[in-house]
Amino acid sequence: LGERARLDLWSGPAAWRRAGAEDPEALAALDELLAALRAPADPAALDRLAAVFDLEAAARCAAIAVLVGSIHADRAHNHVWFFDPARGRLEPLLWDANGFGVHAEPELPVEVARHPLAERLLCDVRFVHRRNQILWDLLHGAGSAASLTVQVDRLLASFGGALRDDPEPVRLVLRRGVFQTERLDGRQLAAAREEFAAFVTRREALLRAHFGDARATIEPHPENPAWSIVT
Repeated sequence: LGERARLDLWSGPAAWRRAGAEDPEALAALDELLAALRAPADPAALDRLAAVFDLEAAARCAAIAVLVGSIHADRAHNHVWFFDPARGRLEPLLWDANGFGVHAEPELPVEVARHPLAERLLCDVRFVHRRNQILWDLLHGAGSAASLTVQVDRLLASFGGALRDDPEPVRLVLRRGVFQTERLDGRQLAAAREEFAAFVTRREALLRAHFGDARATIEPHPENPAWSIVT
């Protein structure tokens, strides 16, 4: 991050790097999004956010991040948003996720908020419900531990021989918050595969338990019988 680590991304558009031609409409959307995040977390602020930020795309990104245990995006970096001029909205891209144990254990809690956007989105029950629907579908499809392990086995079968024949293979390891390279013996491929399989199996167990413990209650509002309290 260098000097950019001192910038406050959430104070206004000036702190953000922008690619492509300067677009006043995109800057206005970014400014409105950040203003909505600085406003109190009430329904009006949530509606302001939804008007300029694609919550469906955000729910998909969040579901995948939860699935793989990604916590790389934080207050200072790792946010990439695309402005769609046809819709007038910003949409998030899943960027540099670093999942599957790079930064977190498989028992990482589901609800993790490391930046103001995540904090606000978790206040919106519509967003959380949609994220959960997508996460549920992933767990019962391409994101299941069995499916992910099959995909990795196919990849290893396609290029595993090249890794074994490489005279100096290395892999990135995270030590005290800093990535370093470590020599990788070709014979360690099988162990690395088992580490991956163990991670996704434990992660799936936690997520299934999370859904298995889901409960909801609906009670009449004590002061207004026309309202309900959903917990």
